[in-house]
Amino acid sequence: MNDALSNVNKICPCAVTISLLSSKWKILIMRDLLAGPKRYSDLKRSVMGISQKMLTQSLKEMAADGLVNRHVYPEVPPCVEYSLSNLGASLRPVIYALNKWGKDYLQKSNPAYIHERFNIAVPKNRWLINSERFSNIR
Repeated sequence: MNDALSNVNKICPCAVTISLLSSKWKILIMRDLLAGPKRYSDLKRSVMGISQKMLTQSLKEMAADGLVNRHVYPEVPPCVEYSLSNLGASLRPVIYALNKWGKDYLQKSNPAYIHERFNIAVPKNRWLINSERFSNIR
């Protein structure tokens, strides 16, 4: 058997997927791009807590991996828009499943633990806050 083929067969598909989505930021960027193309400044606002350096680095890596398309409009100042490639969009069911699992987890968890673990207050209506982000990505 060919050594190169043998090495390829030993690669775990789950490990490849995790490597491509290796940071919480990439998953959140993809979550926001599932709704449609966004400019850099829109992503900076919507992905709470991400630094400019980390957003830039994540978008470059995702573009190199073929998950994100980067379109530069010939304007002054330059306008750059990001969108999911077909490959990136194929992760829609994965991102949606993560959202559903997280919602289920939060519904079943002790609010005091959630507050301590994630440093967030638990609203009375619990976890309906971010559901509008996912209403248009199914």
